[in-house]
Amino acid sequence: VYKTHILGRPTVRVVGAHNIRKVIMGENTLVTSFWPASVRLVLGTQNISMSTGERHQYLRKKASRLFSHHALSSYAPLMQTTVRDHVGRWSKDQVVKGMEESRLLTFSVACRVLLGLHDVGLSEMKSLLDVFETLMDSLFSLPVNVPGLGLSKGLWARKILMEKIAELIHAKEKLAAEMTPSQPDALLLMMQLSQEQRLSHEDLKELCLELLFTGHVSLASTSTSLLYLLARNNR
Repeated sequence: VYKTHILGRPTVRVVGAHNIRKVIMGENTLVTSFWPASVRLVLGTQNISMSTGERHQYLRKKASRLFSHHALSSYAPLMQTTVRDHVGRWSKDQVVKGMEESRLLTFSVACRVLLGLHDVGLSEMKSLLDVFETLMDSLFSLPVNVPGLGLSKGLWARKILMEKIAELIHAKEKLAAEMTPSQPDALLLMMQLSQEQRLSHEDLKELCLELLFTGHVSLASTSTSLLYLLARNNR
């Protein structure tokens, strides 16, 4: 056990199975989960990952309703349509860059299923993905907001994404009476929850940003592995 600094913050480094077990088993009693300052600045502090204790349990319980069996079943048609569109586009190309296209595919699915972002062309979706990946690349950086450094880029990307999410929330509120269950999305369900549980617009926006964060990167990697497996076993 010794003290050091990581990303400009005093840190205690723990080594050894016995000590690590004590830390892990002592969460919320001996220790509390805590993200680096840069992560909290870029992702916000009102979401599930950054909250602790009762608020964490409360948000997690409410968010679980977004991924119930009924909710997931309602998302399936939109997910299938999005995947078909992308695979159909791939089939017209001689060469497909697996990781790049998988990132675009999973980001498109996340935007449409989680945020209800339907009326967006391919070029705009690519632009949003570039902004999102700038945010992802800037998460773990020195907590110094200097133009050109990681945190500055991350805050710029956060601003653009939060503005886009705010636009979607505003549009859904205006068209709430006309919305039908034929195209359900997680944001619409969250807005219904917010009316029940008094979640603020800022809470909604940060939860949406967190869902994009948690639901994109790992799926892109898995999709790339699947493409590689299919290419190796194309029979």
